[in-house]
Amino acid sequence: MNNRFSMLTGACLASLLALPGAAFAQSESEEIVVTAQKREQAIQDVPLAVQAIGADALETAGVRQVGDLVRFIPGASIVNNTTAGRETISIRGIAAGTTGDGLVGFYIDETPFSIPNLQLSPPGSLIDVQRVEVVRGPSGTLYGSGAMGGNIKIVTRTPDTTEFSGLLRGEYSNTSDGDDNHNINGVLNVPILRDRLAVRLNAGIETLGGYAEAPEFNRSDVNGMDANSYRGVLLWTPTDTIDVSLTAWTMNNRQDFNNNLTAAQTIAAGSPIITGTGGRPSYQNTDMDLYSATANWDLGFATLTGNVSNIIHSLKLNDATSFVVNNFSDFRTVQTTGEVRLTSSGDGPFQWIVGAFKRDAIIKSYLDVRIVPSTPLIFSYGTIETDSYAVFGEVSYDFFGGMLTPTLGVRYSEDDRGGFSVNFVDSTRALRGAVWESTNPRFNLRFRPTEDAMFYINVAKGFRSGSFQSQGQVDAAALLGIPTQTGVDPDSVWTYEIGTKLSVSSDFQVEASVYHSDFEDIIVQFVSPAIVSLANGGDAAIDGVDLAFVWRTPVDGLDVNFNGSLLNTNFENVVPALSVALPTISEGRPLPNVPTSNYTIGADYVRPSSMWPGVDWRLHGSYSFRGSQIDAASGRVSGELNDLTLRAGLEGTNWRANVFALNALDDDDPAVRTATGIQILYPRRIGVQLGFDF
Repeated sequence: MNNRFSMLTGACLASLLALPGAAFAQSESEEIVVTAQKREQAIQDVPLAVQAIGADALETAGVRQVGDLVRFIPGASIVNNTTAGRETISIRGIAAGTTGDGLVGFYIDETPFSIPNLQLSPPGSLIDVQRVEVVRGPSGTLYGSGAMGGNIKIVTRTPDTTEFSGLLRGEYSNTSDGDDNHNINGVLNVPILRDRLAVRLNAGIETLGGYAEAPEFNRSDVNGMDANSYRGVLLWTPTDTIDVSLTAWTMNNRQDFNNNLTAAQTIAAGSPIITGTGGRPSYQNTDMDLYSATANWDLGFATLTGNVSNIIHSLKLNDATSFVVNNFSDFRTVQTTGEVRLTSSGDGPFQWIVGAFKRDAIIKSYLDVRIVPSTPLIFSYGTIETDSYAVFGEVSYDFFGGMLTPTLGVRYSEDDRGGFSVNFVDSTRALRGAVWESTNPRFNLRFRPTEDAMFYINVAKGFRSGSFQSQGQVDAAALLGIPTQTGVDPDSVWTYEIGTKLSVSSDFQVEASVYHSDFEDIIVQFVSPAIVSLANGGDAAIDGVDLAFVWRTPVDGLDVNFNGSLLNTNFENVVPALSVALPTISEGRPLPNVPTSNYTIGADYVRPSSMWPGVDWRLHGSYSFRGSQIDAASGRVSGELNDLTLRAGLEGTNWRANVFALNALDDDDPAVRTATGIQILYPRRIGVQLGFDF
């Protein structure tokens, strides 16, 4: 364990062991309510590592896509950012490539988002979002398969049945040595029947300019992206105890080429150059349509909640991965989910939740990977179907007037998964099938000696279903001497955590946690030689520390915040053949795609204008650091990231205007480094934003 890790662990342990008899003042800040435990609770009451990122913070930091959230989340990192919607995120060291089901759970309100056998994030822009909730650590008991590193929940704004309102935002910026960017988004809230029926509509159109060169085409700024998002929500409250909401959301991203750059050429030329294309253009298209219905019925003793949803997702790409290899892939997914749960109400000492979940999904994939011009490496069509269900529940009881609260939860899941594939090269066909069962408990103990001090112990299991791969992938792995099979077994994680949330005064709140995770039967992704294969590679141990605080300084209007994490990871045992073929995956080595540290420190300053009554000056600055991480396949090490955001402007009662700089340092160190290329932070953007509310 390195010195930095030991020092921060000691600091957190000091916080955890702080005497509860100390005098704490009641916080005067606005109470933040989250639904991390599938019930509304003040965030300071939730005995978990959970954070809520509000709409203003998202806008101030220039967050547009889910991948932009990473710098807010202690212990989080981008594993891959080929394009918006084709992003892979890890939290707390739970990382294993980009193939296989996700290792981070995603929810859009009550609707889960996941793609079988692909680790993707929701592609939509974060428009008209009330907040984003992030639970760090396994969340399988309440959120199911895939929420191993944590769960990210996007909470959108609901229609207001009382007032007509709306907003309009416009933004323009210039990219350092790149093309211009602009976006516009608007929201309209219309009450139809006061207190009973309303509709909320929002739309966003964004163009993100390219910055990479394509010498083979003699073109500049080729990797630009266009993103469109349109959402409508209808809220009906037929009685004071029942509400029903219907949501339709369509979104699409179009990007020429991608964000993979050729490392050697980029460094030699001093400017970003896309991966060698051999004169072949490429593109990345992501589309998603989401339809959902959610109903809540207040029964007095409990609330009955039901949600049904349908997601239609498409990822279509044409990648020139090198001068000699071209990859055309088309993935089309249809997912239907349903959940019903009963959650206890009231302030009594006994609280509980019971529920059931059902998911049907199918992904159809067409793969054409060939050595140019026509020699196929993979030329196949396949489907993977998953028919899964789960039942879950949690109970808790307040002892000694709420001073001590144990919680016990469990989720039983069963995934009946099957697949079919045909290899057009040799006309071989394959059928695959498996049933994976999993029982996932959680134990939590909350100790609250005063209103402003809370300590907790949390022990939880996270899991994800196994994966299927083709016989061609198995054969390719055999060339490296790595044994695997078409059906790869599930992996799982157990995490043991102790944490605290303290309001030291009305002006200073701190959170800290120390945890250990056992990551077992890890589904490892590797390239053999140009084909991605999977195998259960072994087990790993993860030790981590999270620390965060908010300080309302003595300087009137100045707030400072910090969040950070240190991680120490290592493989405890590895399949011997895998270590021989990939020395980076061997006993004692750190997990790939996991930085040892990351942190963000920010400051916000609000000062009334002396020239214009009712107008405030607003200043924001934040600096994010992320340590280096290792690529599993190549062993290459990424750079350290230094991301600075600056924003300054004026805000009136119903308008705002500001100027900003994103990646103000223009950091171009490799955020991701692989055998075939690198990915960097988007280059520096300097621009202006205008907004109007009505």
